[in-house]
Order: sequence, then structure tokens, then C-alpha cells
Amino acid sequence: MTAILIKYFILLPLFFFLTVNNKDCIVLSIKNKLSSFSTLRKIRFLSTAVLLISVVLHFFNPTYEGPIPAPSDKQNNAYISPLSRYIYWRNPVWTLENGDSESSPQESNLLLFENGTQLGPAHSTHSDIRSKGTGAYSHWGGALYFSSSDNTDPRANGRTYTIKVSLGLRWWITLLSFVSGGILAFSYLPFLMRYSFFRISILNFTFFLGLIIIVCAAGEIYLRMVKGIKNSSTLLETVPQIGNIYTPNSTVHWTNYTDFSVTEQVNSLGFVDREPPVSKKQPNEVRIAFIGDSFVESLQVHNNQKSHVILEKWLNSKNSKYKFTAAAYGYSGTGQVNQLPYYDFFAKEFRPDYVVLVIVSNDFSDNCPVHVALRNGWDPEHNPRPTVQKDPDGKFFILEPQLDYAGYLLPASTTTPATTLFAKIRKGLFKYSMLYKYVSISLQLNYHLNIGIFSGEYANDNIIGQRLNFLKQNKKYHDLVKDEDGVDLMNLDYQFDKKDMSPLTIDGIARTDFAISEWKHRAEADGFKLVALLSHSTSMYCQKDSLIRERFVQIFDKYRIQHFDQCDTILNSGHLPSEANFSHDGHWNTQGHIWAAETLFPYFEDAIR
Repeated sequence: MTAILIKYFILLPLFFFLTVNNKDCIVLSIKNKLSSFSTLRKIRFLSTAVLLISVVLHFFNPTYEGPIPAPSDKQNNAYISPLSRYIYWRNPVWTLENGDSESSPQESNLLLFENGTQLGPAHSTHSDIRSKGTGAYSHWGGALYFSSSDNTDPRANGRTYTIKVSLGLRWWITLLSFVSGGILAFSYLPFLMRYSFFRISILNFTFFLGLIIIVCAAGEIYLRMVKGIKNSSTLLETVPQIGNIYTPNSTVHWTNYTDFSVTEQVNSLGFVDREPPVSKKQPNEVRIAFIGDSFVESLQVHNNQKSHVILEKWLNSKNSKYKFTAAAYGYSGTGQVNQLPYYDFFAKEFRPDYVVLVIVSNDFSDNCPVHVALRNGWDPEHNPRPTVQKDPDGKFFILEPQLDYAGYLLPASTTTPATTLFAKIRKGLFKYSMLYKYVSISLQLNYHLNIGIFSGEYANDNIIGQRLNFLKQNKKYHDLVKDEDGVDLMNLDYQFDKKDMSPLTIDGIARTDFAISEWKHRAEADGFKLVALLSHSTSMYCQKDSLIRERFVQIFDKYRIQHFDQCDTILNSGHLPSEANFSHDGHWNTQGHIWAAETLFPYFEDAIR
């Protein structure tokens, strides 16, 4: 192959330029030279040229920066622009990279500008774009769903709308490279088949290649159709005064490709739970609301396997005097301050007699805006969830979700994009092949490998350090973070388990204390009993000397809130704490939910006597 490339792409062009006096006749000379070739040599020459060009094209990563086509449709504040079709007819080689989809809701890297000013947030739900607008947009599939900054008609407001987005090679370029390579290899087949060594090797190679294709195809069919594994998919909304919830009545699928693969329905409120009761509360009815983060959300198990459903079932089976009804209001990555609207706007209408706050190890961190900034890249004062802030007098107050948070993100790249041909192949396999993804994630989880080895896109290992350095330059946060180290902060939750606390850790505990006091005020005002369940993760999976658990207990004792530790139930049963969660995921498995219900059951059984 090397000899062919040198002959046809270095020696021949050099020969023509040196021997042809009239450079205008180069094309004619090449034509005459080719005419002297045999048909087989012409095929080899053209196949090599096509293969080389198509391979070289894979190393380019161009971007499109320019205007968008006129919107073809309007839905309230949303306007729909057919991007793919617009770029398709203007570029024969490049096309748009993939837009967002249900399986990859954050796939697109498209940026939208209005008169040069960036709009956002990107990846907005279509319902948010239609109802709220104000610059929200979504590159979905091959179309751009967008709104103007003031919800005026972008077709008539006189402003210019431009985009910046990565382009990828059209599928036929990749196909062409494989076809040309196959033709080139096939053209040498008769020559190689003259030799017994090559003949046997080619036959063996063909046999094993066919066997590999059959095995891979069987694996894809088994995983997709028999085992029913599919990519995780969710539909989310950011609601004013509330923050993040799931799109009501949508379907959620969640998997880690090894331990669980669950599909569940979102209820009409936007939580992954059964539909809340619509009937009036009965005199003998006792209602319990579970509120928390991903441990309450529990996407890893079905609704009927969750702790609040199990507790409800047990209490009703053991008692005939009262009817118990339990409901769950949980969303991943939230702390107690973020969860306050879940009560104010949803659970309050449920009229609970008891509210159970489910506590986990990352709650201190999630109640601290600076920690959230380091984890998620959200500016401490521009968060899509409620946050605890300080006024000029140093007093805490709750700031509502800031829907324009996307315009204030901390500057840092979360991943290194796939640029080489090999990386792009891995990215494509990781996205489209369920077998490849299943094997890759299994290897990554079992052997603690970097997932970038398989996906072609490596996570930015220094992202915490980059965000920390940015906050250190801000006078408002400098004193809090000046002594922090980016490497040490890689495990944000662990900071609250240290004996010696930094100013940032003390600040996070103080804000959590304020959040719990707000819950206590609501309990006193609305007449419900406030209870806390310390999950086994609160004590770093039942470590006896856990300071996270101890610090939460101090806060609950301060406000006279009854609390129960799941670890007591697990250890008294003679089991290991690790049996409460999945092998490759720290959330409760079915047994973990049973132990959570078992921890609370004696309290509710005694309370109704």
C-alpha cells in the first residue's frame, strides 16, 4: 500500500510537473497517462485516490458559523428552522452533527446568537420554548426549535440569528472509504491467491470475519430484543419557582447496562411515582410524603418496589383502623433547600400528616451553591434550582431558580471531543451499538477504566480545578475558596466527613442548617410531623465514625426533629451495608428499599396506637 501511495501521489505528479512544459496541458497529460494503464491499474489508481481523500477528510473538524434558514413553522413562542436541509444543499461533503434526541438529550453543541449575543438555555424542552421562550432553544434532530430574547417574531423583528455548530462527514463519505478500500483489496486478491500462504490466510480471515459479524449481530439482537436493554432517556422541564422536574406524564427509561434497566411512567406532577390521590382526604386516612433526591426518585427500581410503597403496604396490612397513603417527591442531585418547592407546590396539596426527609451523603454539598458550581458548572447565584444566599447583612435567604442560568455557566469544558478517525469510530460504536456499549460499560465498571477509552471522548479530569480557579478570581467567593485545592475537591461530599473543616465546608453546613430550619417552619405552620431517614449513604455506607451522619444528627437534634438511621436496621439484621445497593451503583436496590421501610415502620406503627 505504501508503494502504491508513493507511486501514484508523489512520483507521478512530480514526473508530470517536471516533464510537461505547458502546465495547462497537465490534465491532458494525466488523461493520456491513465489511458495507457490497464483497466485493473485504473481501478487501483482511482480506488487509492478515493480512499486517501476520504480518509484525510475524516481528520478535519469544521464548524458552520452563519445564518439560519427562515423558520418554517411557529408554535406559540417557538419557531422551527429546518437546519439539516438548509446545510445539506449548501455543502456536498459536510453535514450537521447529531442534534439532541430522547436517548441523548445533551448531544448537540450548537450555539445560537441574536445580533451576536448568545441565547439560551440550550437543550430546553420544547414545552419550555413554546410557553416561556425568552431565548430558549433546542437543536433536536435536524431542526432548530428556538425563541427570540423578548418573544417577538424573529421573522419580523429585524434581528439577525446565527449559529455556530460542529459539522461531520456525510455518511456516504465513510461508506465510500470502505467501498474503495474493499475494491482496492479485492483487486489484489487474484495476485495474492497465487500463493498458498496468502490463500489459506485469506480464507481463514474471511471465515473468522464472518463468524465475528454473526456473533456481534446475535449479541445486538439479544440485548435489544430479548434482554430489552435500551439507552437511558428522560424528558425534563425547568419550572419557575420550582426548578427541575420531569415532563408530566412522560416515560422515563434508566439503566447502567449491568445492574438494572427500568422503564416507568412520570405522574401528572412531574415525579417518577404513582399518580397522587385525587379524592378528598378521609377522616381515618394517614398520609405520608417522602421528599428527597435520587434515593426517593429511585429510577433504578419500579414504582411498586420503592420504600414508600412498601411502607404503605405494610402499614395497611397491619392496621385496619387507619388507611395509609404514601407519595414520593424526589429529583436527582437536590438538597433540602432545592426540595422546598416540592412541598410548597405539590406535597402541600397532598395534605400529609408526616413528611419524611430522606438524607444522603451529598446533601451538604447540594445545599452549598459553591459546591454545586464546582460539580455542575452553574454560577452560585444563577442556579436552575432554589439556593440559600446571603444578603449584605450576612443573613440567609432563599433565591428562586434562575431560568437564565445557562448564560452564566462557569467556563470549563466537560469533555475532550473525539477528533481522530479512531476516536470518531469509537464514538459512533458507543452511540449506535448496544453490544459495544454494554461490553464497554461492563469493563469500565468492573475494572475502573476511563470510559473515554471506549467512547472516544474523555472527561476533563481537571474540571473541578478549572472551576475553582475561576471562583478564586471572584471577590465574592475568594475568601471561601482561597485555601481549597482542586485535587482534594475531586470528592466534594468527602469534605463534610473531615474533622478539620475549611471555610467552604462550614459554609455548606450553615446553609444546610438554614434549609432544615425552613422545613421545621413549614411543619409548625401546616401541622405535619417532620421525620428524617438517614440513608446508609449518609454515614458513607455505615462507617461508625462518619462525621456526615454526626453533623446531620446535630442539626436534627437542634430543631427537635426525630431521625432514624437505616444502618441500624442493616447491621442489626446481620447483613453487610453493600447489600443495600447495586454492585455498580450506590443507590438502593430492592433490598435497600425494604430496609428503608423497615427502619421507619416501628415509628409509624407506634404513632397510630
